[in-house]
Amino acid sequence: MRACREFDGGHVGFVSTALLDSYAYNVVYRISLFISCQYVVPTVALVCLNWRVIVALRRSDTYRLSAASSDGGGGGRVSTQSTRSITLVVCVIVSICIVVHVVALASHVVATLQVHVYRLHV
Repeated sequence: MRACREFDGGHVGFVSTALLDSYAYNVVYRISLFISCQYVVPTVALVCLNWRVIVALRRSDTYRLSAASSDGGGGGRVSTQSTRSITLVVCVIVSICIVVHVVALASHVVATLQVHVYRLHV
């Protein structure tokens, strides 16, 4: 928390409270909770949901292949390629999301630690 006040010379600035200067607050709340709420939970949910999509695609592909082979149809190879390309697209999307979240996570941690170190030296 910051409190606004007027300094000598007439300029207005912010003075941080003891809570913002606390190392434990910065580590526990500003880093740990950020990591768990903004990174770990959404990433795990994204991976789990996409895993379920991939498993459902493979099951439907298996079902279609068995139905096509019993009917004498020849569309099995196209269906397998389609499922593989969809699986690849889903994996690429999840990978991009993870990379973007890692960069955001790293920048947040660095900014939080820099603010804390800056406040210790001031």
